[in-house]
Amino acid sequence: MLFTIAFAGAMATERGMAVNPGQYEGPRNAAGEPEGHGTFRANDGGTIYEGQYLNGKAEGRGTYRTEQGDIYEGEYKAGKEEGRGVFRFGHGGMYDGEWEAGKPHGRGTFVYPDGATYEGEYVKGHMQGPGTFYYPSGEADVGLFKDSVAWGEVARWTADRGDAFKLFMGKARRPGQLANRGPALHAAP
Repeated sequence: MLFTIAFAGAMATERGMAVNPGQYEGPRNAAGEPEGHGTFRANDGGTIYEGQYLNGKAEGRGTYRTEQGDIYEGEYKAGKEEGRGVFRFGHGGMYDGEWEAGKPHGRGTFVYPDGATYEGEYVKGHMQGPGTFYYPSGEADVGLFKDSVAWGEVARWTADRGDAFKLFMGKARRPGQLANRGPALHAAP
C-alpha cells in the first residue's frame, strides 16, 4: 500500500496566513508582528490558528483548524510543525508523532480511515526505516520501509500472530515457507 501524507498546504500557519488573509487578535512585537499567545482567523470562515507566536510566525504550542475539519495540535517552529504533534484529518485519518519542517519526521503512527495503521519511522513525510503496517484484517507487515513502501525482506504475520510468511518487495519469497520456522526475520508485533 502506498502512503503519502498530502497536506496540500493546509498546514504551516506561515503559509496559511499568506494564502488566507484574515484577522489576528493578540499581542504584537515592536515591528507589529504577532508575538506571544494569539489567534488568527482566516477570511474563509473556518481556518483558525490559536497558539504561540514569535516574530510573526507560529512558535511553540498551537492548534490549527481548517474549514475541511482538519486539526493539528502540537509544536511549531518558525511557522511550521516541528517537534511533537497530532494531525486529525477531517476524513477520519490521524497522524500522531514527531514533525520536522512541517512534515512527519522521526517516530510516528498513522491511522487510516479504514483502520489500517502504520507505526514506525518517517523521513520528510515518508515511511522510511523500521516499521509495522497493520491491515484492517489483523495481518501485519514487519520490516523496513523506503519511500512509503515495504522494502526488501518483510515478515507478514497472520492476524493471530501464529505464522509469518517471508515477503520480498511485497511478494512471497517462497510460497508456504513460514518465517518463524526458518531464520528469524522480525519479531511478531
